[in-house]
Amino acid sequence: MKNEIVIYQPDNSPEKLEVRIEDDTIWLTQNQIVALFDSS
Repeated sequence: MKNEIVIYQPDNSPEKLEVRIEDDTIWLTQNQIVALFDSS
C-alpha cells in the first residue's frame, strides 16, 4: 500500500488543492471537487 499527498495547482488558478492518493485512488473532499471543477 502506497500513500502519498500531492499538491495540485492549475496554471490559470491561484488556488491549490492538496489531495490524498491511496492505492491508485485519488481522494478529495466535496469542497475540493467543487473547487477543481469550478462548480457549486
